[in-house]
Amino acid sequence: MSKQVPELVRWRERPRPEVIRGISSDHLAQVEGLIVALVELDPGAEVPPHHHEHHDEVFDVMEGEGEVWLGGGWRPLRRGEVVVVPAGRVHALRNPGPGPLRLRETIRQRVYLRAALRAAIRKRLPRWLRQRGQNGARAE
Repeated sequence: MSKQVPELVRWRERPRPEVIRGISSDHLAQVEGLIVALVELDPGAEVPPHHHEHHDEVFDVMEGEGEVWLGGGWRPLRRGEVVVVPAGRVHALRNPGPGPLRLRETIRQRVYLRAALRAAIRKRLPRWLRQRGQNGARAE
């Protein structure tokens, strides 16, 4: 059964999810290899420096002002700006401003050939073994 994907998300009408250290993240939609989330940072909140080995991120500033760290120092972020963070790049976010910082985060998960092959084999191997029978000959 395929997962239902919302075609339209009215994020302003959604209740804010649990806030931890002034930060919340609400997954708005997810399809194969792609996640869209609303990230909110309260004034003074900070996402510490980190990196993701297997996915790229794009942050669209929807409301407020903040700062992003991309390994060479802090850079200002304003409404309407976009930050692209490739997999493996150390980054951080913070909101030094007086109001909330709201970002749309789009995550593209990298699918590697080896992992895709393993998943396909795990899915099809039991059926193939049943078809082959115990003696290795194809069951008729």
